[in-house]
Amino acid sequence: MSNIFTGTMPALMTPCTAERKPDFDALVRKGRELIEAGMSAVVYCGSMGDWP
Repeated sequence: MSNIFTGTMPALMTPCTAERKPDFDALVRKGRELIEAGMSAVVYCGSMGDWP
């Protein structure tokens, strides 16, 4: 059986604006930055167990 998930795939925390709203543009920028740095993939909307 082959594994389709290989390499390093960090889960991203969703950045927020000063108004405490999700900053989706910053999220996309961070994902692209990590892929360009060599990550295999990124996990958007992952859970890290944090809560305000």
